[in-house]
Amino acid sequence: MTQVFISYSRTERPAAARLAERLTEAGYSVWWDAELVGGQRFEEEIQSALRAARAVLVLWSKSSLASDWVRAEAEVARVARTAVPVLIDAVAVDDLPLVFRALHAIDLSGWNGDPAAPAFREILGAVEKLVGAPPSPSAPRPPPRQAPRRRWLFAGLAVVGLLLLAGAGWWVLRPAGAGGCAGETVAVSGVPMSVCVTAEWTPTNVEPYQYDSANAQVQFRIIGGPDVLTAQAFRDAIVHNAQRIAGDPARIAIVRDGALTVDGMPWRFIEFTNQGQAAFVNFYYSGPGFGSVQVLFVSSVADVAIRNSLADPVLKSIRDTRR
Repeated sequence: MTQVFISYSRTERPAAARLAERLTEAGYSVWWDAELVGGQRFEEEIQSALRAARAVLVLWSKSSLASDWVRAEAEVARVARTAVPVLIDAVAVDDLPLVFRALHAIDLSGWNGDPAAPAFREILGAVEKLVGAPPSPSAPRPPPRQAPRRRWLFAGLAVVGLLLLAGAGWWVLRPAGAGGCAGETVAVSGVPMSVCVTAEWTPTNVEPYQYDSANAQVQFRIIGGPDVLTAQAFRDAIVHNAQRIAGDPARIAIVRDGALTVDGMPWRFIEFTNQGQAAFVNFYYSGPGFGSVQVLFVSSVADVAIRNSLADPVLKSIRDTRR
């Protein structure tokens, strides 16, 4: 069950990711819309999570003050008495919507992710008042990972891609080597699917099934759910969500669509860029008795060749566990 909901402007995504990671490490269940599955109706999902949350952290910044989404989510939380206003850049209390000026706002501007920082401890205190103390961990939690030098975050996209560009040609799966998984076989929650995750990938500890490559140039994420969608509906949801997250549909450029069969599963894929900087390839599949799943790989446009070489073994390792 969601305990903490984070409302933020997309331009402040790194701050939201950092806060979500630290709250998760503290033992709380955190929802932010990176959890959205592309096939789900994102407005309904957001509203459901927002209503279920017992504490809503509203990240106020110059950008979020201009966001209708953040203002609407903040008002829902204020009425429900779950709102915790948090200032994350140079905004003054007098800049906030009038109804929020009487509420205490925690100043988190300049925070570098240190869990011992006084402002973060104040947030933990506010969350504990609304939610209660987190359960005591049964085992020591791993230390926070050092942030990669290049982080191409998923911007809330819940999509799976399996076809990539290799130079000017189509992605062609290279023959698989002998033997089984040379890493950890991970069962994907929500769908009957497994994937081999090798030592090349490190969990981010921010979202389930989200990994960074060892060189921090590529990320990939898997999201599964029970909904069954047509290929067109799935694609439309992916594109719509990407455009919404980008804030301007013109920032999303579709490079190509295609299809690929893996372990007898007929995958579709869509490749696109965001402002010509981040390059995404999204593989998605949906079927009766299976549900829907997306596998997303993301890098900079300059690192597409590296992304493709890392994606190849991941793609080849995907298995439908019903067989």
